[in-house]
Amino acid sequence: MNSTENLIFEPLSQDNWQELYHLFEEDQTSFVPQEYKNRDTVKNYYHSYLYFKNATLKATVHDWLFKLKSTGEYVGLLNLYDIIFDQDSPYYKMCSIGYATAEKFRGKGLTKEAVQALIDYAFTTHLECITATTANENTSSRRLLQSLGFSINTKDHKDDLENKYFELRKS
Repeated sequence: MNSTENLIFEPLSQDNWQELYHLFEEDQTSFVPQEYKNRDTVKNYYHSYLYFKNATLKATVHDWLFKLKSTGEYVGLLNLYDIIFDQDSPYYKMCSIGYATAEKFRGKGLTKEAVQALIDYAFTTHLECITATTANENTSSRRLLQSLGFSINTKDHKDDLENKYFELRKS
């Protein structure tokens, strides 16, 4: 993934997976997955990530840590997952995204910059539709997705009281 004005992207690897724990170990926000808040579960997350990344050529995942160009300080994590390259699948050329930003960097526009770079990357790799899910109460995440052009998908997800589902199609 290409760097942006303020950010550098680093693939999740053996050398940096511990940074995920350091970013979120004290985060009290319920929107950050619990598995990012414990060293052992982060390690398990990393090993599961490697397994799924290498499991098949027809579907894959990619995770990147993002950090500030100016200081090298880690800011958050981006996920690109459920990437389907199986032409027989109804989800062919689709993917899902996720993101988590360390508390001290929230509200500064860095997540929007990072997610826009992720969208650009996905659409330049021949994907045609990106989906995202966020908790109903996570109004910041909902606003972020809508500001990037995502629309709420009620067609496939009518009665979910806990989550909102979004999609963005390549134009």
